Amino acid sequence: MSLRSRLAELRRYLSVGVICAALHNLIVISAAWLGLHYLLALLLSAIVVTPAGYALHTLYTFGAVFSWSRFMRFVSEHKLTEKDTVRVQTLAGVIEPSMGADGRVTVDMGAPVFDTARVPFDTAGLDPQPDGGWQTWHLALGTHADSAIVALAVLSMGNPHAVQVVDNVDTAPVARQGPQIEHHPRFPQRVNAGFMQVVDRTHVKLRVFERGAGETLACGTGACAAVVAGIRLGLLESRVDVQTHGGVLTIGWEGEGNPVLMTGPATTVFEGDIEVPELP
Repeated sequence: MSLRSRLAELRRYLSVGVICAALHNLIVISAAWLGLHYLLALLLSAIVVTPAGYALHTLYTFGAVFSWSRFMRFVSEHKLTEKDTVRVQTLAGVIEPSMGADGRVTVDMGAPVFDTARVPFDTAGLDPQPDGGWQTWHLALGTHADSAIVALAVLSMGNPHAVQVVDNVDTAPVARQGPQIEHHPRFPQRVNAGFMQVVDRTHVKLRVFERGAGETLACGTGACAAVVAGIRLGLLESRVDVQTHGGVLTIGWEGEGNPVLMTGPATTVFEGDIEVPELP
């Protein structure tokens, strides 16, 4: 099917409900933090594989699980497929989000990466500190003698994450330490800083200071990284509910070499139509 044909399909099928949901996120974040640090919505152009053929849908979103949850909700509600699992071709490869009987969507987020060179994280001159069944890295957040030293679990979920365990996520120094960790010279591509409170072995609370964005209401890859870190440190079971300011995600991981499965909700806010002009 040609690009012109796909755009013709887009004119018939594209709903702005998902766009409005992303704009809603912008408004909520700006209201919550009294000023937007980041005004870039992720554009996902995906070709949906259905028995009827291909239909091009353009999605605007902030978080991975919320993106695919809204995507699956849209596909299901608009009868574009009768399947519970849909194959979606993206620039990163084929994604297969699945909708459960409860309306929540599960996405295979891929296997975590622990090779520090691939994160990337510069370990020159550092010694990992044994912690549980894994390790953490102790970094000074500054050059002064009284600079805070934090213990970070470092990994990648396709983007770099540094997770620290805190006693109370509500009082954790996210606003102060978040930018210090994000811009630490040990992370040449910067890093997402996670602050995780372990409530019990199947429940954590999480705040994430995202690189380039500041603290956000939720971060899908951040939730995955936090749970994987907690499992490897011996603190968590293989399936964990993650409470964020934006809602609850369920993360499952069966150990090294296995993919991380992320499950989250989706709700239709409202729908409308948009006219896409013909190509010249």
